[in-house]
Amino acid sequence: MKTILFIRHAKSERSQFASDFERALTERGQEDAKRAAIRLPKEFLPDRIITSTALRARQTAEIFAQILKREDRLTIDDAIYDADDYLPIVQKIDDWYGTVFFVGHNPTIAQTCELLTGNLPLRMRTCSVYGVRFVLDSFAAIEKSTGNEVYFDFPE
Repeated sequence: MKTILFIRHAKSERSQFASDFERALTERGQEDAKRAAIRLPKEFLPDRIITSTALRARQTAEIFAQILKREDRLTIDDAIYDADDYLPIVQKIDDWYGTVFFVGHNPTIAQTCELLTGNLPLRMRTCSVYGVRFVLDSFAAIEKSTGNEVYFDFPE
């Protein structure tokens, strides 16, 4: 069995001086990420956290990793930032892992959740966490509609 928690990065600043890639989390975004990590059920502790290279996604992933004591399990993936489809990235995850966090961007993250479960998350707000479980032994076997929603949380 494989589980992926798709996490949309937390709220970030809108700066006229920083590039989209360099936008940092706001204070609210940092607090939302902390609360989301604290609320996460223990059954979803990650074996690996994979994040986009964009600053706001990295900061979100780092907060989750720190709160969950999983700093050594954080990986940065260049392909996530510009990807139009996360499925090919998901299918390359090493099968050694059981539960993986995937920290990325909308609209791609919501579209991927819908593709994998057949259900569109109600609203994939910043710092939303959408859990999908697969009754499969390999990430490479994950395809359209092979997952089931098992968790959904978002900032209040």
